[in-house]
Amino acid sequence: MTNTERNESICHLYKEGGLTLGQLGQRFHLSRERIRQIVKRAGLTKEDRTSAVITSTDEFLGVNIPKEIKLALRKEAQKRGVSMSSVTTKTLRDMLKSCGYKLQDKKIVEVVAP
Repeated sequence: MTNTERNESICHLYKEGGLTLGQLGQRFHLSRERIRQIVKRAGLTKEDRTSAVITSTDEFLGVNIPKEIKLALRKEAQKRGVSMSSVTTKTLRDMLKSCGYKLQDKKIVEVVAP
């Protein structure tokens, strides 16, 4: 595999595969920093990553969140200019409300319009 092919694979896995910089470094036997440089040189940012990145678990701030709601929350976070890692429980409640859901006893409930 040439360096160009390797870099293309790294960028594809970063963007579409949901792998972190550290995971890519381990997989390609490169440092996390070198992976970051390759991704940056390709012009990719965290916002370019697909939903696979949101998390592989279904829990966020102690709340089980289905994948489709995670996607809606990620879009809402982008609109607000915040990263998902900086979201607090209050912000999560506000974002869920904006997406048509509410948080009730650590469970997400769809809000049905009357």
